[in-house]
Amino acid sequence: MVAVRGPNNTKPDIAVDQPLIIQPGASETLRATSRLNTAGTYTAWPSYYDTSNWNRLDDNSTFTVGS
Repeated sequence: MVAVRGPNNTKPDIAVDQPLIIQPGASETLRATSRLNTAGTYTAWPSYYDTSNWNRLDDNSTFTVGS
């Protein structure tokens, strides 16, 4: 999943279509698209759920959606 926080702390998170298992030491490149209807600055980061907690995988990326 890519956790996304937008203007006014909206949460248009982008989920993976189906579960994905990545073995230790392996890497995977995922691509997804999502329509963000509100202009403004967004922050996104990759994360995963371990059946009890959300875990951040990397640093934030910030981007702007124009009107």
